Amino acid sequence: MRLHISFDLRHNIELPFDHHHALQACIYAAVGRANSAYASFLHDRGYAEREDSVKTSKLFCFGGLRAPAENRTITANGIRYESGPINWDLASPSGVLEELLACNVLQPGSHLNIHSAELIIRHIRCDPSPPSADNSPYRCLSPIVAARGRPDGTTEYLRPDDPEFSQTVRANLLWKHRVMYGNEPQDSQFEMRFSQSYLQNPRSRGGTRLINYKGIRLVGALAPFILTTSPEMLKLAWECGLGSRNSMGLGMVEAAGQSGQSSRYAGSNQFERAPSALRTASVL
Repeated sequence: MRLHISFDLRHNIELPFDHHHALQACIYAAVGRANSAYASFLHDRGYAEREDSVKTSKLFCFGGLRAPAENRTITANGIRYESGPINWDLASPSGVLEELLACNVLQPGSHLNIHSAELIIRHIRCDPSPPSADNSPYRCLSPIVAARGRPDGTTEYLRPDDPEFSQTVRANLLWKHRVMYGNEPQDSQFEMRFSQSYLQNPRSRGGTRLINYKGIRLVGALAPFILTTSPEMLKLAWECGLGSRNSMGLGMVEAAGQSGQSSRYAGSNQFERAPSALRTASVL
């Protein structure tokens, strides 16, 4: 399930570029209001392939706050949002969104607090099913992190032009399927093909973004791509996000031109126009 939430911002606010951790905290707080035991499970453990597994997943993802271009300004310290509409996307195949909806935590008129901002929910749209992905164009609502371990115990973050990027994301998605359903999908085809013209454009910085999450530095891909996959793999990608670190607000994607997502909101999340210190394309 995926939710598109429209807020009314009553007062002007300025948020730091790396406010995705604040959005994550907002989700945990909202789940805690609905079901404190479930919130503790998500925060402290999450879902695993086996009970003794160290690797776990929260099985939810989200994008950045999106506002019309005329209502936002990039400053030296972050993003200034003028009073008016703001959109936010949340998705999960597990019980996260169901808990929030069933307990009326998310409903028109209720509010969420992000930093010092109170966002009043104006409208919620629920999309139970993703659009088709038969060689369909997609875009990133937040960077996709394709990570793999090195022999020395450090982590390598792949660039979108790496030939193993797609397979690394596919392997992660297969793991999520085993975590969620306990088995392999019947059709596991999955291929991402990033736009070469976009990656070669000097302004795109190779389609990479450096993310700072509470001092943890990650590298992700932020570039349009063509996706070819099966319906069951697409559904999981659409609800869980692509790549790793999804519960940090990474890996959320949408079909290019998806209905309800006006182009006036494109590129307004915290990763699109970060200062140069956050736009470094080097792999850590």
